[in-house]
Amino acid sequence: IWDSVAIEITIYDCCECFISRVVQRFHQQDMPTELVCYSDSDHAGCLTTRKSTSSSCCFWGRHLLRSSSTTQAVIALSTGEAEFYAQGKGAAYALLLRQVLQEFGLETDAEVKSDSTAARGISHRLGVGKVRHLEVRYLWLQEKTLNGDLTVEKVLGKENPSDMLTKKTVEETLARCMKVLPLVLVRGLVKGTSRGRQVTFLLAQGLVGALCAAREANGEKTLERGTVTGASAE
Repeated sequence: IWDSVAIEITIYDCCECFISRVVQRFHQQDMPTELVCYSDSDHAGCLTTRKSTSSSCCFWGRHLLRSSSTTQAVIALSTGEAEFYAQGKGAAYALLLRQVLQEFGLETDAEVKSDSTAARGISHRLGVGKVRHLEVRYLWLQEKTLNGDLTVEKVLGKENPSDMLTKKTVEETLARCMKVLPLVLVRGLVKGTSRGRQVTFLLAQGLVGALCAAREANGEKTLERGTVTGASAE
């Protein structure tokens, strides 16, 4: 069994582990003049509560400043209602980020883009209209739109990067949205870091356990596996 411990120590110290991670890139750009927030929703996406999911991606130029994917607090009875709630979430983030930029002395316009025509129609009028069950606390977006504090515009569904944050998507859609954000998948080497040591130790622990099981199957005496793990960990 001590041969197994030696094998584990060797793996723990020398094993090189490759992992994949998502990296966000910030390309050089001219000073932006507009803050754009894309919003989207998945109506009744939760099969348990039937609540919808709101997503948003806020850009300053080509740089992604904030992304969000949250479950809506109320149950939306239609796709337009769910998209309107998602617009409100995106508008709140856009106004917040604009305020932060103003603190740095940068003046910029705020714009919300949605792929829902019904939601845009609700945001450009006053009151609930025919949507009697609409939550009153979300109607502040109508006032901000009519006052010119922000604009709500149309975007095609295939050009909306927040689509990937509401539901499971196919590989083609995921790759398209990641390119806009932009996010890239990088396969890198982990060696000498705490994460790398943790991964290699788990691999070594599994190897020692397999060796112990093989020797026990052959009738050989071994130490308790817990003792072996503890000794090698120290």
